[in-house]
Amino acid sequence: MQLDDIRAFLHMANSGSLSRTARDRGQPKATLSQRLRRLEDELGTPLVSRSGTGIALTKAGRAFVPHAEEVERACARAHDAVAGLRPSDKAELRIGVTEQLATNLVTPLALQFVRDHPGMLLDVQVMPASRLFLKEVNLDCMVCGGLPGIEDGADLVARGISQYRRRLYAAQDYLSRKRMPTGPDDLKDHELVCNASGIDKARWELCFEDKVFTLEPSGPIRTNDDWVAKVCVMQGQGISLFPDFFAQEHVKSGDLVEVLPGWATAPTSITVVHHAHRFANPYIRTFIDFFADRFDGFFCFPYRSGDVMNKQACR
Repeated sequence: MQLDDIRAFLHMANSGSLSRTARDRGQPKATLSQRLRRLEDELGTPLVSRSGTGIALTKAGRAFVPHAEEVERACARAHDAVAGLRPSDKAELRIGVTEQLATNLVTPLALQFVRDHPGMLLDVQVMPASRLFLKEVNLDCMVCGGLPGIEDGADLVARGISQYRRRLYAAQDYLSRKRMPTGPDDLKDHELVCNASGIDKARWELCFEDKVFTLEPSGPIRTNDDWVAKVCVMQGQGISLFPDFFAQEHVKSGDLVEVLPGWATAPTSITVVHHAHRFANPYIRTFIDFFADRFDGFFCFPYRSGDVMNKQACR
């Protein structure tokens, strides 16, 4: 059996689609079909059944999956066992990060890391949180807000780094035209830039001491991207909710004003996550330790290395 055939099969099993697997792996469907047929010929039985909507595992395919996963883990452990014996200039790490944290957190620290470890290659992959923990994405470690779900986290170890909250912000120009809200009930009289993912309704849940206020924001612009929301707010479109580190520099300059100070979402943890069986890899350990030791806050304006929001302010 060839390892690449086993990996292609696992990718198909997880995605449920030959077309999606081909797209994710950057390979022609014909190549993947050939790999699957070769594996089935060696095992002497079909592993998948094809339909118009995708592929489904046969009974033999379902039985083969855990053994195929163990083969893949064993190969990773074997690779990691000798990783430290290779020169560091041959080492490569594939880091996954959510869009929200890529610019203001991971990129500046990645630059520091490669400067301190010349010759090492960091492959920083930015992707939605929904893809971050998929096995077929094949990441060495992941940086995200919050913790993996129960299904995603079965084979993962998470190390907490810090936390942040989301707060309400508006531009001075907008507040000069509209009265500053004095309580959360006043938000219904304002233009709100909605942050939401997909087709789900946005729902803001704000806390202040022992009080909780929930709101489904409405307005002429809705987005799933904090950069879009901040641009809208900076240009006086209304009020929006985004991470405190994302607005700190603009608050200091006076371009943005925090609305309803003290009201904020519950804290979100920043975690660095890796597969439990990969911690023998010294380069993964080195990166995670570096990330934890060097983190001193979020980079509010990440084009300048000095603009960092101290981590004490993130509590």
